[in-house]
Amino acid sequence: MINRINLKYSLALFIILLMAALLIFINNIRTEEYSVSIEGALDTSSSIIIAGTSKSREYLSECEEKIRYYDKMLSYTNENGELYKLNSLRESEVPEEIFEMVTESGKFYSDTDGKFDITVGELSESWNNALKTGIIPDENEIKNNLLSVDYSTLETNSENNKIKSTKENQKITLGAVAKGYIADKISEYLQDKDIEGAMVNLGGNIYVTGRKKNGNLWKIGIMDPKDSSGLTGTLYLTDKFVITSGDYERYAEIDGVRYHHIIDAKTGYPAQNGLHSVTIISENGFEADALSTSCFLMGIEKGIQLAEKYGVEAIFTTDDKIYYSNTLEDIFTDRNENYKYISY
Repeated sequence: MINRINLKYSLALFIILLMAALLIFINNIRTEEYSVSIEGALDTSSSIIIAGTSKSREYLSECEEKIRYYDKMLSYTNENGELYKLNSLRESEVPEEIFEMVTESGKFYSDTDGKFDITVGELSESWNNALKTGIIPDENEIKNNLLSVDYSTLETNSENNKIKSTKENQKITLGAVAKGYIADKISEYLQDKDIEGAMVNLGGNIYVTGRKKNGNLWKIGIMDPKDSSGLTGTLYLTDKFVITSGDYERYAEIDGVRYHHIIDAKTGYPAQNGLHSVTIISENGFEADALSTSCFLMGIEKGIQLAEKYGVEAIFTTDDKIYYSNTLEDIFTDRNENYKYISY
């Protein structure tokens, strides 16, 4: 009798422990959405959402660490960053990431006939100051700063990742490609992780993969350049980078003219060609980032040609019209009645 009681007790205990273990297992595999907001990096606010298990918290932490790592490395102003050191010394061995970004930027320098140029550091400083003070740089300052601009004069050595600036006062800025490159690195990290999906938002530079926890595609709003509270439309996507360059990101109205941070390296002034924003949809973050700026600099006609050359989808916004790739027809929705939409 005692043995039977012990057996029943043992069996009941086993069942209870088994159910507890099963509940823990089920809890661990339940898909939820975990998120983190990241401040004080990349001169913007960033956020990451991961649809997955509680393990996703660890992935979020790793992603944030990567963002802060690259923020320091690529900072134009951080004295402890490698890019700052390169600009100060004008010749140094740099991390592989900087070398790759600098050399790959050459394609877009060529494709834009020199309008896209990462050696506009001196010009960027002048215009950033102008946007803060409301005082436009005088012509002499622009001309002097232009003397330091010319990507083709950079010397690079792939054997030791050495970069040399040969022009006086030449400064490299990677603001036009850094967020896209970092998004690439995060996408590589998440690629083999046990997650259902993720959305990475680096100050409006978006990367999405997989699905939301409910199985739906990710919803990405495209900001209206003329109304920061409104949208020109919504995209439903997965496994894509969506990156926008526009005159609404950092700008100042001076004497009735909107001056912004996207500098045409041929003129020394912010681009003024009728475009207010360009959104690129691509499978490569670096490419999308560089193209959004390059297409913006080239204007609507040449910008469309450049986007088509790279086989990416794009959305171009002017004062009253929006031109978009015809392949986006079914997924570019919630359109703004203040614009005329034209597919190409």
